[in-house]
Amino acid sequence: MASQQDDAAQKQALIAAKPQALARVWHVVNKSNGAAAVAFLNAGPAQQAGEAFVGPGPNGTLDVYAFF
Repeated sequence: MASQQDDAAQKQALIAAKPQALARVWHVVNKSNGAAAVAFLNAGPAQQAGEAFVGPGPNGTLDVYAFF
């Protein structure tokens, strides 16, 4: 399972990959279980109400959709 530092680094890499002038967009990442999905969403910057949701992914994993 990924650590909180790994989740924060993944989220920061996604944020850094887009030019700052662009509006916020939806991103999707795949996580192995609910705890990993929660850890990703709570990694800084944490999502606010309505900015994230989780749905079923392939092979029993979870797809995490986050708006940032």
